[in-house]
Amino acid sequence: MNEQNESEKNEPEYESIQVQVGTWQSTRNGAGTIQDTRRTVRFLGAEVASTRQGDTRGTTATLYETPKGYRVHVENWSRWQGEATHEYLACAHGEGCPADEEGRMCRATVLPAAQVSDRYPALAGKAGIAEAVDLDTE
Repeated sequence: MNEQNESEKNEPEYESIQVQVGTWQSTRNGAGTIQDTRRTVRFLGAEVASTRQGDTRGTTATLYETPKGYRVHVENWSRWQGEATHEYLACAHGEGCPADEEGRMCRATVLPAAQVSDRYPALAGKAGIAEAVDLDTE
């Protein structure tokens, strides 16, 4: 098998991915929702890894490879009645993104492997993209 066929074989098959972003909160009796600001966003990608932490409250993070880099969908969830669940795509700006302050979704959601490795080490490890941190360059 030649090198070109080998690299094509390792190329991920991208598909249309749909995720929810926003907040939802269930009513006390669980019969419906009292707040739902979620909306669907779509992008081209392939799911490569997912992590889940917590029991009744926690975080689920899903890593998608895209043609331009990586996207991380994060769900900070609670199974407690009356507590909100927040879903978002990780922003390249990190904490304090200007879009967060204005209540908008940031469009800078494509992350390089190094940033995924830095901010989501367990996810990067599962995906095999974890990078060593060079302390001499910081």
